[in-house]
Amino acid sequence: IDLNNRPKIWERLIQVTKHNARSGARLIVPVRKNKGSNDKNTENWGANLITEGPQIAHWLSGVCPGKTLVLGSYAYLDGKKFVEITVAMDAICESVSVHRPDSVLAYLASPTDIYLRPRETAELSRKFHQARPSWMGLVETLSLGAMCEPNFDSGDAQTNQNSRNNNNNNNNFDIVEGTVQTQGPNYLLAKRIQQWRAIVARERGQRVSINVAPASKTESVTHNRILRAAYAGVGAFTPMEIFLPETTKSLMTLLLVRDVFDSKSYANPNLKLANPLLLLADNCCHGGAWTTGMKAAGIAPAAAILGFVREGFGKAGVEVEANSIANSLFVVFWMLFGAGGF
Repeated sequence: IDLNNRPKIWERLIQVTKHNARSGARLIVPVRKNKGSNDKNTENWGANLITEGPQIAHWLSGVCPGKTLVLGSYAYLDGKKFVEITVAMDAICESVSVHRPDSVLAYLASPTDIYLRPRETAELSRKFHQARPSWMGLVETLSLGAMCEPNFDSGDAQTNQNSRNNNNNNNNFDIVEGTVQTQGPNYLLAKRIQQWRAIVARERGQRVSINVAPASKTESVTHNRILRAAYAGVGAFTPMEIFLPETTKSLMTLLLVRDVFDSKSYANPNLKLANPLLLLADNCCHGGAWTTGMKAAGIAPAAAILGFVREGFGKAGVEVEANSIANSLFVVFWMLFGAGGF
């Protein structure tokens, strides 16, 4: 809806609709009724989520009567604007849900957040941490734990085995801390608002699709130079992988369809969950963030350094792998600090 003055995007949506017209595809958009306006002019299409929320809610409440709406809250803006547009989308969804309680709420959760994680995934993370290259341990030591810090419970293996054998369902998962300071508090607050709404809406009987999407090379991320560099260097941290936007779109669309129609999906409010937060753990596509063995906040700076070095080599016309750079940096660290007992 909020695509004001974005003619290229409207044109792409028009072409997609035409291509799938035989399958029944339709594109329905709000149009501004200005004096002398042309409904076919895309400049008059769309609305502003922040300033025209009540009008959008009113329009959605009456569009496609008799149909089940899927309300996807996917808009993003930088900084505090992200909180503002998230609150605006939340207010719109709440208003529409009052008039159309069978509406489905849909969100995409970020892998760089805090979640419940299955114990099996945590154990896999432990194994990847134990098998990590030596240079990562050196970086953790030199940074006093600020980088390459473990992302699993430091308890011994026997304790974890006892937890799995316990009949209490609360012991079948742990907490994975994946926040990254570079994204800032506004980002974390905005995503938390969406999580809260998803849990509350499902509890009151509304179907909710909220799936963790993998880190992707989207424009909203790669325009940040530090994050772009981190994405370039993250390949050294097995099994993490940065997805192409096209792959992520296809994957998350399929999961959304499943959530809308599959009665066995956790999106179905009639399914009882041992913990409400498990809604975010079902079919989580974390891209390796939960199993890499190190916290995202500790990986980001190390990956950014590798990315900047790789970028420098790239400008010089030299193609190198992230792990090759890492191993070279490890040799430098060892030469500088090895005699000091590291």
